[in-house]
Amino acid sequence: MVAGTYANPLATIAEMKLKFVFFSLIFSSFLSCTNFKQKTRSEIYSENTIELLNQMLEKEDYQICDCILEPSENSMLYDWKDDAPVFDFKKYIVEKLELKDISEIDSLYGIREKLILDIDLISDRIYIVPRKKLDSIRKLEDIIAFREFLSKLYIEHPNMCYLSKPIFDSKFEKGLFDLTDYNGHMITPPPKIKKVQGNWDFDWN
Repeated sequence: MVAGTYANPLATIAEMKLKFVFFSLIFSSFLSCTNFKQKTRSEIYSENTIELLNQMLEKEDYQICDCILEPSENSMLYDWKDDAPVFDFKKYIVEKLELKDISEIDSLYGIREKLILDIDLISDRIYIVPRKKLDSIRKLEDIIAFREFLSKLYIEHPNMCYLSKPIFDSKFEKGLFDLTDYNGHMITPPPKIKKVQGNWDFDWN
């Protein structure tokens, strides 16, 4: 038998193992590059807010809304502290969302998260008024331009509603929601909402 006519079985197996390891590493690297990045708390919060908003806009109470003013970056907690300091809004949150104490408030969604309203994902019948556009006109201190903007907006969308950033518990099962057809939300505290079988509704208990 001529030497080298037949390959050493052990060498062949070793070579196959090396190839397997090599291709496994390449495949793993490919997966790590193509894996979706983990969503941020703000992205999760925004997705759930849009879902909530779309479901609420279907209710008869909100059929009056033609457009919604994009909420400010402030949380509902900040708004109440700033505009109604006498009212203990933290205590209200603890009671309505059944928290142990105020230390759990920081774990809620809507306290620190940024809300991004993707207009392509919101009900077609609703126009979202960009707050930046409104604020930019205000900063010009041009009363005539501001009135013209509001007049045109009123003609196209006569019934503007005002949305505050909602607050959710960590599991998105309960929350506080405030959408009104008047400018200002300091009349009554925002009602509690709950999610049952995938649908949001008011919880008046």
